[in-house]
Amino acid sequence: MSVWSEIRRELQWAWHSLMFHLTAAAAILFGIWMYHSAVTEQTNTKKEFASSLAQSAAIGESLEDALSHPLEITVTPDGGQLIHNPLRYSYEALTQAASVLSAPGMVSNTLSTACFLLIPFAGFAVGMASASHDLRSGGIVLRWPQTMQGAFLTSKIAMGVGLMLALVAVGSLTSCILGAFWGGADTTYPPAPAPSLLHLLALAGFAVLIGAVFILFGLLVGSIFTERIIPLVTFFGLYYLIPLFGEWDPRQWITASGKHVIHYVGGLQIPEAKDALLPSMLLLAMAVLSLAGVLMMWRWRSKMPTRGVT
Repeated sequence: MSVWSEIRRELQWAWHSLMFHLTAAAAILFGIWMYHSAVTEQTNTKKEFASSLAQSAAIGESLEDALSHPLEITVTPDGGQLIHNPLRYSYEALTQAASVLSAPGMVSNTLSTACFLLIPFAGFAVGMASASHDLRSGGIVLRWPQTMQGAFLTSKIAMGVGLMLALVAVGSLTSCILGAFWGGADTTYPPAPAPSLLHLLALAGFAVLIGAVFILFGLLVGSIFTERIIPLVTFFGLYYLIPLFGEWDPRQWITASGKHVIHYVGGLQIPEAKDALLPSMLLLAMAVLSLAGVLMMWRWRSKMPTRGVT
């Protein structure tokens, strides 16, 4: 069978197994959650700005005076922050929060956060399911003799990347609609510049690349362990429940690698890495090693008497 025949089979499986529907639903729910978070963030920053404005007025300082002086943030020895010119800090935080509630700002905020919060788990889950569904159904017994190993694995990767494209597209559309029609951005103050279309396209491409990396990792794990639940629960626990542990944390690899396109507003902040090159190389190594492991695993399966069924 050709690569295109295999890709069509995988896409049919993604549709009939409801994998596509679950991916789209996850993107919609994530977009709604990000909209709610952005509205909450703007409400909180409004309160903080009003409080800061009142405190400054009490000592005779106006907003114009604050904006005429630079903003300085000093890191204290205990890791805290000492903010000089707090009124300007509150003002800039408010304008950033307001800009997120525009259509392009909401898309940027949603995709940026999804890059490290949603897409890694979604990609891993898709890769896991793609690696094991033929084994669980027994379909590989009929397909393996007719299909080259390269076409077989290429179709699974292509299907996974297609689902990531769908996730990014549906999430962007949801965020765009919410930001455009129900954003309610504060027009009292000038918002920060909205991201350009080129910036959003670059961000979407980066999000798909992150999804592809974790699809390959999921394919590797799914090729080794045909059981799905335990690896998924383990990945979920390790990725979401363990605190950040520095430059060797995959979550920080993502934000550091995409620091030129990722921009998000909210309380969940990933510490900035000192260098973007090392995290990018680590993500690339993760993808290459996962792909090599998948190829080795399926080559071994092709030589089994059961023609790949474990």
